Amino acid sequence: MRAPETLAHVLVIDDDPGMRKMLGAALRREAFVVDEAADGLSALERFRQQVPDLIVLDVQMPGMDGFATCRALRSMPGGRTLPIMVMTGSDEPDAVARAYEAGATDFISKPFHPRLLQDRVRFLLRAVGAFERLRRSERHLAIAQRIARLGNWVLELSAGRLECSGEAMRLMGLSVEPRTYADLHQHVLADDRDRTLSAFARALDRREGYDLRYRIPEEGGEQGHRWVQEHGEFVQDADAGETLLIGTVHDITEQVQSQRRIQELAFQDVVTGRANRARFTAALEAAVVHAAAVSTPLAVLFVDLDRFKRINDTLGHTTGDQLLRSAADRLEQVLHEHALGGEALLARLGGDEFAVLAPGVGEDELSLELARRLIAALEVPFVVGEYELVVSASVGIARYPIDGADAETLLRRADAAMYEVKDSGGNNVRVFNRSQRDGADERLWLEASLRKALDRGEFELYYQPKIDLQTNQFVSTEALIRWRHPERGLISPGWFIPLAEETGLIVPIGEWVLKQACKQQAAWMAMGLPLESVAVNLSVKQLSLRNLTGLVQQALDDAHLPADALELEVTESMVMRDVTSAVATLARLKQIGVGIAIDDFGTGHASLRYLREFPVDTLKIDRAFVDGVCKDTDSAAIAEMIIKLGHLLGLKTVAEGIEQEDQRDYLARGGCNVGQGYLFSPPVPAPRLEALLRARLAS
Repeated sequence: MRAPETLAHVLVIDDDPGMRKMLGAALRREAFVVDEAADGLSALERFRQQVPDLIVLDVQMPGMDGFATCRALRSMPGGRTLPIMVMTGSDEPDAVARAYEAGATDFISKPFHPRLLQDRVRFLLRAVGAFERLRRSERHLAIAQRIARLGNWVLELSAGRLECSGEAMRLMGLSVEPRTYADLHQHVLADDRDRTLSAFARALDRREGYDLRYRIPEEGGEQGHRWVQEHGEFVQDADAGETLLIGTVHDITEQVQSQRRIQELAFQDVVTGRANRARFTAALEAAVVHAAAVSTPLAVLFVDLDRFKRINDTLGHTTGDQLLRSAADRLEQVLHEHALGGEALLARLGGDEFAVLAPGVGEDELSLELARRLIAALEVPFVVGEYELVVSASVGIARYPIDGADAETLLRRADAAMYEVKDSGGNNVRVFNRSQRDGADERLWLEASLRKALDRGEFELYYQPKIDLQTNQFVSTEALIRWRHPERGLISPGWFIPLAEETGLIVPIGEWVLKQACKQQAAWMAMGLPLESVAVNLSVKQLSLRNLTGLVQQALDDAHLPADALELEVTESMVMRDVTSAVATLARLKQIGVGIAIDDFGTGHASLRYLREFPVDTLKIDRAFVDGVCKDTDSAAIAEMIIKLGHLLGLKTVAEGIEQEDQRDYLARGGCNVGQGYLFSPPVPAPRLEALLRARLAS
C-alpha cells in the first residue's frame, strides 16, 4: 500500500463510459493514476496484472454486478485488505448494506460531487494505510518478540483483567491464556514461585516498579529449566482513567549461562584447567581474613619449573602446554595425598609458575615437607608424545603472619624466595627471610623507578661498532640502551630489561630506542662518516605488535633516514615461538627496505629447517661459539658451518663477542664478514664513537 502523499493507483469499474470519464477526470486532477474497466470480468483481469491502491466500483453492471465483483476481488491475492469504494444510486436503499456484506470498505452515492469523491478517496487511502501500518507493526512486533524471546502483558488493576502476548505465554510455558497474575506464573519453579508472588504483592501495595529473575521448567534444556527476567511498571492511562501494570518477560537463559561461563573462565587457567592468578589472589585474600579472625597460620608456596623455557622454545608451545598440564596433575595429586586434603588450592599464575595456598600450615617443617613432596613429584620424567622430558622445580615459601599480613605481600615474598632458589641452581626450596625482604623491596623500587625513567629522560643510547674483518674498517653500529639513574648511576641492562619485558614497558622503551637510533644514524650520515647502518634490537613484545611496520616507517620518516640504513635484530628463539607470524612480520619489514638480522644464531635446534623461510639479510654467530672458536672443536665447527651456510644463502655473517686477536684472525680466515666485540670497542656514547672513528680515519 502506498502512502497517500505518493501517486496512488485507482481502478475505476463502471459500465457507463461517461461515468468512467467523469470519475477519471476528478481523480486525475488530484494526481491519482487512474485505470478503467468496463465490467467485472475485465476488472478482475486488470487486477491480476496490477493490484491497485484503491477501487471505485459501480454496483449496477450487466453480467457480473458490483457485489459479485467485490466478492471476487476479496478472494484474489492482494485483495483481502484492499480499500473498495462502491457507488450506489439514491434509489437503491438496500445497496449499501449489500455492498458491506460483499466486502466493501466505503460507499458514495450517485450523482457524486467531484470534491466529495476526491476527499473520500484521499481519506480512505490514508485510513487504510494507517490500518495497514498498524497491522504490519503488530506483526513485526510479534516476530521481533519471538526473535528476542521477549513477551509482554498488561494487567488492568481495577478489573483484574490480564492481557498476555503469545510470546509471553510461550516463555511462561502456558497453552491457555492466563486470567490472573498467579495464572501467568503457575509454572515457575517452586523454589522461585513464592518469592516471585511475594515480590509482586509488595510492588502492588507500594505501586513501585520491580525486577524479578526466576526459572521455568524446560524439557531438553541444558539444565532442565530456562531463566526468565521479569520487569513491571505501573502506568496511568489518562484516557481510560485506569492504572495499568505493564510487564515484560525475557528469556535470559543464554545470558545467564554465558555469564556463568565467563565467570568460570575469568578464574580458570585455560591451559591446565586449574585456578588462575585472579582466583588464587581472591582465595588468598579470603584465607588471610579467615586466618586473622581465628588466629591460624597459612603458607603460600611459589613453584617455578626449571628448564621449562628451553623445552618450550625447542619443542614448541603444544608440547610445552601438555607438559604444564601433566605437571599440574602431579602437583594436584600431592595436595590430595597430603594431610591438607581439599583445603589447599593449586593455581597456575602464568608461564611455568604455579602457586599453592596451604591453610593451617605455619611451621617451617610442615611447609618444607609439602614443598619437597611437590619437587619429588616433578622429578619423575614426563612422557609427552614421543619425548621423555625431565624438569625440576624451584619452590619459595612465605607464611602468614610471619612474612606478610596481606595476600599481595605473601605472594610477592614467596616469589622472592623462589628466585633465591633459582639463583642458586634451582631444584630446591627456601623459606622467605629478611635478606629476601630487602631484595623484594629493591625489585619494587626498581619497577617504580623504571616506570618514570622514560618521562624523566634517564635513558641513553650507547653504540658498539661493527668491523669489516677483511678491511678492518668501521662499517656499522649496534644501538644499546643504558639507564643512568640520578641517584644510582648506570643500572645494568641485565637488571632492568627483563623487568621491562615483564611489565610491558619494553614497548614504549623500544620505540624510544628505535627513534633515537634512527636520528643518530641520520646525523652521522649527514656528517659524512662511513657508517652504513645502525642495528636496533627488537623485543618479543615488539615483534608481536600489529603496527610494528608502521612504527618503524614513522621512525625512518621522522629522522629522514633511508630504510636500508636501519637493521633490526631479532633472536632466533623469538622467531621460533611462532614461525608463521614471525615470517609474516619480517616480510612486511623487508618490504619497506630495512635489513633483518638473526641474533644469537646457532642456539636453536630448528634453525636450519626454517632459515629459508626467514626474510633475513644477516646471521649473527652467538658469542658462546665465538668464545670457544680457538679452543673448542665443537664451537669452531658450528661457527664454520654458520659462515658457510650464510655464504650459501647469500647472507652476511657477523661474529659478536670477539675479544681476542686469534678469534678475529680465525673468523676472518673462515670468511666471516663482520666482527663485533671488546677487541675493537666496548659500547660507548655517540660522541666517543665519533672520536674513535675520526681517529681511525686520520691514521
